[in-house]
Amino acid sequence: MLVVDYLEEAFKDALEGRISRRPYLDCCIQSTIDPDMATLSVGVEMFGQDILTVYGDVNTTILQVMTALEALGIEDADMRTVGLDVYVNPSQMMGSEMQTETRISNRINITIRDLSQIETVIDTAISNGANSVFGLQFGVSDTSALQSEARANALTDARSRAEEIASNLGVELGSVVSVVEQGGGNFPFEGSMNAMMDMGGGAVVEPGQVSVAMTMQVTYRF
Repeated sequence: MLVVDYLEEAFKDALEGRISRRPYLDCCIQSTIDPDMATLSVGVEMFGQDILTVYGDVNTTILQVMTALEALGIEDADMRTVGLDVYVNPSQMMGSEMQTETRISNRINITIRDLSQIETVIDTAISNGANSVFGLQFGVSDTSALQSEARANALTDARSRAEEIASNLGVELGSVVSVVEQGGGNFPFEGSMNAMMDMGGGAVVEPGQVSVAMTMQVTYRF
């Protein structure tokens, strides 16, 4: 059914003195703000033949990375292990010998609450042995104010659209029957990152902005 068909039904219901069966509007509004925190994953991955040796080297290195980050002021609560993988390839002939290759990785997720430290955190992790850095995202630690702004803007937009529809139909817009908040979403900005270790430079990061969307379903009388 087309939108115009819904409007015609609503108009017929209004003429007969009853609430339209479909007199609602969905309005989704986004509000943007500068981020105040970021999350980042760093990891260590190594290969070798002896599983115990590789396992020990990986865990020693990731501990070294975490210790260095703690020295920067990153709290223990803001570092969390998100992956510990051990993979052993089946034995293969390497020349005249049977050899087994082991691949082990350990990854942690870091919450950075001081955005001025992002480049330093990345450079410190890499210089202390991390060989994978990924998933940099910016966010807002408290989105309540941003959600309130998006909610108010969505309601204002719904009212404006309803008045326009009522005017086009030649009827008077009535009171609000119901308001349903269908939820909102926090859309973190995924930042770009360029770690130029071989060139002697550091990480180049641009925070951008973060948006929060709020969808409201508003039902009006016509």
